[in-house]
Amino acid sequence: MPVLDRERTRTRTGRIWTYVGDRNRPYIVYDYTGNHSREGPEVFLKGYNGYLQADAYRGYDAMFKNRKQYFDGGRLLGVFEAILF
Repeated sequence: MPVLDRERTRTRTGRIWTYVGDRNRPYIVYDYTGNHSREGPEVFLKGYNGYLQADAYRGYDAMFKNRKQYFDGGRLLGVFEAILF
């Protein structure tokens, strides 16, 4: 998403990460980061244990590989939400 930056003459690109809960936690949370790196979701999900379904963004690969608290709920190409179960 375009973000105004007073130190630049044009906009820069920011990201909105969407997290969707389940029946027991019926929440939708939007988290803004200034870039598309995996650090944003990694910080947001710190301490989370359970299923995580995400799109095919390659930045998630290390999160699934190195974290035992996430159960890979599958990858969806073109879906821009992380669905928490």
